[in-house]
Amino acid sequence: MVEIGGHNPIEPHRQGSVIVTGPHTFNFEAMYQRLQAADACVSVVDASSLAQVWDRCLHDAEYDAQLTERAQTVLAASQGGVQRHVAQLIGLLERD
Repeated sequence: MVEIGGHNPIEPHRQGSVIVTGPHTFNFEAMYQRLQAADACVSVVDASSLAQVWDRCLHDAEYDAQLTERAQTVLAASQGGVQRHVAQLIGLLERD
């Protein structure tokens, strides 16, 4: 809930957790936009809404699994970005 830019959404996902974020996501804005568009993460605004999300995840295994699966799809599509950029740069350098 503190305006520090948000945390890396890949970290909780790699631990098998649902991705829950506060309103401040500008450090990972593009990734959170993709996750939110796919309904693959949950945004909360205060401690009460955070408690509600965690309670639902703990008591609704299907909800938890759906969020986790959607996040997997989004994050899998995002993997390999560094390798793609390096390959493009090498291609540009080889043309000269």
